[in-house]
Amino acid sequence: MESGRKGVSSVMVEVGESRDRISQLPEPILQHILFFLSAGDAACACILSKTWRRVCALLPVLNFDFDDNSSRLFGVFPVRQENKEEFMNSVDDSLVRLNKEKVIIENFRLHLTLSDLDSAFRIDHWIGLATRNYIRELDLDLDIQIGEDCGWDYDLDLDNRIGEDRGWYDLPQSTFAAKSLVVLKLRGCKLEGGVICDAIKFTCLNKLSLENVYMDEQILSKFFFSSPLLEYFSIKSCWGVKNLRISNRSMLKEVVVFQNEGSNNFDTVDIQALYLQTLHYRGRNNLLEIDVAPLKLLKELTITWAQLTNQMFLDLISKLPLLESLALLFCFELEKIKVSSHLLKSFRFRSLKCLVEAEIDTPNLVLFEYSGDRLPTVFSINISNLQETYLRVLPHYDIDTFWFLRLREYLGNFKQHDMLVLNVNTNMESTFIPEDLSEYIVPPRSVVKHLNVNDIKSPINHEALLDGLLWSCHPDILSVNSGSGFNNEFIKLLCEKFMGRPEVPLCCSSCCVRCWCHDIKDVEIEGLTGMEDRDAALIGSLPTVETGHEVRFKLKWYV
Repeated sequence: MESGRKGVSSVMVEVGESRDRISQLPEPILQHILFFLSAGDAACACILSKTWRRVCALLPVLNFDFDDNSSRLFGVFPVRQENKEEFMNSVDDSLVRLNKEKVIIENFRLHLTLSDLDSAFRIDHWIGLATRNYIRELDLDLDIQIGEDCGWDYDLDLDNRIGEDRGWYDLPQSTFAAKSLVVLKLRGCKLEGGVICDAIKFTCLNKLSLENVYMDEQILSKFFFSSPLLEYFSIKSCWGVKNLRISNRSMLKEVVVFQNEGSNNFDTVDIQALYLQTLHYRGRNNLLEIDVAPLKLLKELTITWAQLTNQMFLDLISKLPLLESLALLFCFELEKIKVSSHLLKSFRFRSLKCLVEAEIDTPNLVLFEYSGDRLPTVFSINISNLQETYLRVLPHYDIDTFWFLRLREYLGNFKQHDMLVLNVNTNMESTFIPEDLSEYIVPPRSVVKHLNVNDIKSPINHEALLDGLLWSCHPDILSVNSGSGFNNEFIKLLCEKFMGRPEVPLCCSSCCVRCWCHDIKDVEIEGLTGMEDRDAALIGSLPTVETGHEVRFKLKWYV
């Protein structure tokens, strides 16, 4: 009996010795053996053996970046179809090395536009070569334009293309064998079938981004179930999923959900991620139906293009006690907001409509931004640590003396404003009559670091606009983007007024409200050659500047 036990022991020693002998082989031979292992088996070998771990560490680390439109600027059409074959041949040549040796691929990025699926087998081959190695990031952006010429008739609005009018690339099963993947980004791909669903096992996946992807809810659910380390998930303009359910994942920290025109609309959005910290949601101007009650630890929330009523906002904000950053962008139903929080540090509100009332009690707020067509009628804010403030006004109506008074009152709520942007739209009139303010209590001016006047599309009274703005605030910098005819006229007026002002103004001797001329000390101009001195002869013939070029007037004021 004992002899039998010794026999078993001797066999175990022999097995152990044989394993040791393999580990003692020269490293080039070990690397050759590693080449024939799958990516999963190679990863296991590196974990279980110090020798194999050393061999894996000696593998070359490579990055592959293939983009058939990488050399074009925005708005320029992509590579012609006749050059597509040349591009794909260059990809083949670049990946020859993967046929012969094992490597570590830090990033494999393929962005490609095709007019048919005839070349799909080549893409399958490239992905197979990549995923048989230890790959950390896979980024596939494939736009299949079925029945279209990929030459000059290029549709730049790809995200809004109707699903049936575009094609999807069927992602090969080999993709899901890459268990080493940490980052996976897919665009223009199709995930369908039980075989793919069974193959999904991303044990290392940390970041998943899906855009213009066709899949069903079963596959999406399998992604969550098979990715225990997932911390970031983004889904944009996808098809096939009607009910978006993000299951309870303990590691998930950030979620991005974008619904665009041209993609199917989610009937329901259910997020069960108890430790979620960041949520970005963009709808299609549809009713916001996300229950944030389970998201008690949420710190950052952005809601865009969603119908959010006043009561819905109150209910939402009451369920998020740890919120530090809040952005409400183009939520047109929202007219009144009331926020009370000692933790909120950033609050941004943008809309093309007016926010009627705003009551903000956030003593630790650091950044505040408001953008709308009107200033709030009722506005109160409790702040003590504010460092950055931004105001953007896009009026669609005439602005008069009392509009400038309201602007000055609004700015008076803040110690200083970092940026004030005024977009002057079509069919506006501007008037400013200081005498009309003689019976009003006028608040002190606040500091505005940068005032930008833009989009002047009509021949308004530029002088009244300038007088009203400089009565409302004394900016350190006043800038105008050149290019449009009326913007350039305003630039010329600024040069005339600033550079041609008298040393001792006599304009306000009979007026109770002094104009800005009495308070300005010095002006420097940036962006116009020849305007650095005060030669009035240069003012009449301003140089031509490129469209969109910013002309800056640096203003120094008497205290």
